[in-house]
Amino acid sequence: MSVNQAISKKDQPCIGLKSPDAQVEYSCSPATKDLRNIIDKGPDAVIVVDSDGTVRFVNDVYTTVFGRKADQVMGTHYMVPRPLDVSIEIDIPLLDGSFRIGKMKAVEIEWNGGQGFLITVQDVTHRKKADQELRRTTEDLKKTVQELRRANQRIINQQRAVIEEERVKVLLQMAGATAHELNQPLTALLGNIDLIKLNGDNPYELNRCMDRIEEAGKKISGIIRRIQTIPREDLQKVDSNASLFNLKKKVTILSLEDTEHDFEKIKNVCQNYKNISLIRATCIKDAITVLERGKIDLILLDHVLPDGTSIDFLELMTQKGIDVPVVVITGQGDEMTASRLIQSGAYDYLPKNRINERSLIQAIVNTLEKVRLKKEVRDVQKKMAEMSTKDDLTGLFNRRHMDEVIRQEFSRTQRYHTDLSCLLLDLDFFKLVNDSFGHIFGDYVLKEFSIVLKQNMRESDTCFRYGGEEFMILLPNTDIQGAQLAAEKIRRVFETKIYDDGTNKASVTVSIGIASVGHHHPKAPKDLIAFADMALYRAKAGGRNRYVIYFGGTMDSTPDWEPYQRKNIQQLKERISSIAGKTRKASIASIALSD
Repeated sequence: MSVNQAISKKDQPCIGLKSPDAQVEYSCSPATKDLRNIIDKGPDAVIVVDSDGTVRFVNDVYTTVFGRKADQVMGTHYMVPRPLDVSIEIDIPLLDGSFRIGKMKAVEIEWNGGQGFLITVQDVTHRKKADQELRRTTEDLKKTVQELRRANQRIINQQRAVIEEERVKVLLQMAGATAHELNQPLTALLGNIDLIKLNGDNPYELNRCMDRIEEAGKKISGIIRRIQTIPREDLQKVDSNASLFNLKKKVTILSLEDTEHDFEKIKNVCQNYKNISLIRATCIKDAITVLERGKIDLILLDHVLPDGTSIDFLELMTQKGIDVPVVVITGQGDEMTASRLIQSGAYDYLPKNRINERSLIQAIVNTLEKVRLKKEVRDVQKKMAEMSTKDDLTGLFNRRHMDEVIRQEFSRTQRYHTDLSCLLLDLDFFKLVNDSFGHIFGDYVLKEFSIVLKQNMRESDTCFRYGGEEFMILLPNTDIQGAQLAAEKIRRVFETKIYDDGTNKASVTVSIGIASVGHHHPKAPKDLIAFADMALYRAKAGGRNRYVIYFGGTMDSTPDWEPYQRKNIQQLKERISSIAGKTRKASIASIALSD
């Protein structure tokens, strides 16, 4: 029930509260009307009970807070909260089953000449929820900062592990025992065994596969012998407590700090390290100028600056493409600021009240280590991307990438009705080079051959190492006549090429098989390769140092190798068994080593 009457007690105006059973109408003074408006329109629910605890008055806000109309509570009993004049928190049940949170306070008043109680209830539901959300956010931020610290420590530990791993890797590389080098001959061995199963009736293919198996076995055996020569003491771990920061390396640090006292603290620390060169800027504009003019290794950045904040500076660095690690040093921030700064690109966060020689130098050390590790990760990712598409020895694209490119180029010929030619090349008598001069010189020949081959190709052409001493060139938009011209040019170049590594000299010619989409109409990319392979076989069978165009139109065409079929296949299989037995031991040894 709303305030509706004013009760005058002698000459002193007061607020009169009329209950439903009251029969007396009272006059209202202007002051009493103002008080009535305040009570009805105020933010708190107001309840008046008499000495018996019976509700005699509620204002309009009561209905909003408690969800009940005034006539539903007038005359009912209401328990007065104790002690008086003390705020307590209560749960207010609503009719829909939900709850509000209220802050209640009761005071003693005079009511109709007797004792009464005035109870106020403030709805603090939203405020409580906001406080709870703020507490949760603060806890989350504290957890974030703790996680950042743990992540920072994990990075440092990982950096130590990476250094040890790289050291061992160098030793193994010195022995010629990289995982790639071990995997390459093993893959060749297993792949050629599969080819033998597929081509058991083809003497020429059997001979080629056996040569490759023997070569792979020798490589594995040689690698294992070199690994066994590494002294075991060279594989000892590095002291985990050793400092990873090389103080002998000169470091240029930019301090973006506008306060003299704070800069002096940083300066006093850095001057103890002769190889730390400290440069100062007092505003963002000057700092950007310094960064654009010279090489800076690290930035110590104040949070509050005359022309912006550290976040503004980090965003400006990103816009200008400036990649320099930043450590934010400030007395203005807290956990929330730290989290936002890390998200904006800062490497570390250091409060000014924690600046001392150990904390500042450790922050510098950790940041420079993170930068180094980040660079190493980028380099490794780049190397891994190259290794997935390129042959490690020659630098040409590998077989895996070849499969992808030839599918794309073949689809393009079908879509746009263009031509595509394929050259399959094989170095003549390459096994003799390895046997006569050794595999090191053989690898030198393969590298030199790849370099010269790339120099004699068009930019639109793509060259691959097909396997061993075989190479493939794809010539887009090139018909069979253009392919012949390209093949003859390559043949002439290598006919006169002398391979000289300063110790050995050799001349190695090349045989080439040619096929094209427009001339031979292959149904799939593998058919185009097969046509070129058959033509290559005829080139080698015809005397080598020549190119041959595939002579047939279908995969069913068979090269003229009847004379070779009279050879004793049983003897070839016995040779295979002998070679496989020798290489099996090397394979098992290499697998045991990796464990």
